Amino acid sequence: RYDHWSKGNRQPAWEINPPYNADPQAHLLDKAMSLAGDYLFITYMSQPQVLIYDVRTGKQAATLTPGPEVGGKQVGWVDIPYGVKAHRRKNGEYLVFNEEDWRGKILMYSWKP
Repeated sequence: RYDHWSKGNRQPAWEINPPYNADPQAHLLDKAMSLAGDYLFITYMSQPQVLIYDVRTGKQAATLTPGPEVGGKQVGWVDIPYGVKAHRRKNGEYLVFNEEDWRGKILMYSWKP
């Protein structure tokens, strides 16, 4: 994150390095992200999770993972660039929609920090 970029400040306020490994066997290829409210949401191509970072500090705030009610191990394939979309509701709750190509579904998470 760069604060006051347009005024010439080229020093980052913070930076994150989410887990990443380009090896197809590692399953740690970040695929898409979405910004909503005070949080950045990052999803992975073949690892079923959404990492949530606080944009004020750059620190990880939470991890969303699907439960057994959506097929247990039958999850984990995001294959589009905008595969996650987050929305902050007026009550502070976040709705997070994660494209899930394996078994053709959209996972919806409700998260309240």
